Amino acid sequence: MTTGPNTPEGKAAVAMNALKHGLRSDKIVLPDVESQEEWDEFREGILESLKPKGRLEEELALRVAQLAWRLRRGLRAEHDAVVADRLGIGPDKFSFAALAEFCAQFFDEPPAEPLQPQNDLPPSNLPPQAELQKIMRYEAQYTRQLFQTLHALQALQDKRNGKATPLVRIQWH
Repeated sequence: MTTGPNTPEGKAAVAMNALKHGLRSDKIVLPDVESQEEWDEFREGILESLKPKGRLEEELALRVAQLAWRLRRGLRAEHDAVVADRLGIGPDKFSFAALAEFCAQFFDEPPAEPLQPQNDLPPSNLPPQAELQKIMRYEAQYTRQLFQTLHALQALQDKRNGKATPLVRIQWH
């Protein structure tokens, strides 16, 4: 009976095996999927836009950046699920690793552009329903958290600047 890898190297090698879309990952930057440099630039842009002052505002602004990053990951997950479906990689086998392995058959290096479906595959506009529902649920959760965090940050900034901030915000759509 095997209990999995015991060495730090072995554990690091299998740490991302179960990764499907990364929406629930505790890692901000997914290795081999996202770029640390891109995240750093994204984070700095958000922090610059929000102009936090003090530790609490900085923490809230960082949380905004993390949630917005995860929402971008959700859009990529939707795209990847569509591509995987069009390429015939079933949801039970779909993962970043499976998609990369599939692509490796055709490319010496990973493509710079997203994969395009083959013409002889049946058309599909949406990922498999169960996968799409899961992704949409995570996106809705992160969107709510993003707006709650932005509201808390704005309330702190308004208080700091001597402005009144309503406790409840009603948005009309």
